[in-house]
Amino acid sequence: MSARSLITGSALASALTIATAFASSALAQERATDDPGSFPTPAVANDDWTLDFDAGLPTAIAVDDAFGNTRWYWYLPYTVTNHSGADQRFIPQVTILTDTGAILQAGQNVPARAFTQIAAELSNPLLETPQSVVGTLRQGVDFAKDSVFIWAVPAEDVDQFTVFVSGLSGETAVLTKPSTGEPVMEPALDIETGQPLMDEDGNPVMRPVIARRTTALTYATPGTPDSPQKRPVTLLDSAQVMR
Repeated sequence: MSARSLITGSALASALTIATAFASSALAQERATDDPGSFPTPAVANDDWTLDFDAGLPTAIAVDDAFGNTRWYWYLPYTVTNHSGADQRFIPQVTILTDTGAILQAGQNVPARAFTQIAAELSNPLLETPQSVVGTLRQGVDFAKDSVFIWAVPAEDVDQFTVFVSGLSGETAVLTKPSTGEPVMEPALDIETGQPLMDEDGNPVMRPVIARRTTALTYATPGTPDSPQKRPVTLLDSAQVMR
């Protein structure tokens, strides 16, 4: 794997325009008429911890289910290393945004046999499952972790997608409405049930929308849903964004 330079291109800008609209309908309405430069950007220098993240290229793999049906999956191999000066909790959240507007979550509806097959293909004795890497990441190269993000190949013909990886930094920012400076609010969810929290009057409990420093990797994927492996995948853009 090789380090990625931090550049911003039109492909990434287009993807971010779509992705940030989903953060809040209120924010989307504000940005339709106000200066988009009010949206938070990562700090050039700050005291927040950051993990070193080294990603490879997405690779398509065909996996047969228990009934013999073949399904394609993408997997993105990566290494994460902690040079932050303190042990950190590593809890990655990975969202994939396609050029068709589809939003996918890594690990969602991915069978265990997919990782088994990927591990055999990579032949990396240090490779850990996406679940086992979650937790405390100790400092230094000796405690670096190798794993993969896995998601299903969408049914639509996708020529490009962006992989957003958060959980690599402690930097956050409250999203605000450009016209007023007020925080953008969203319903608070119960951690255990995932359902909206209600106050004593039966109204949703609201909280500010928090943006997190996120690594955004945009790839060209010129294959088809039936044969995503036919054409080579290339990295178009790599950047740090607040999302």
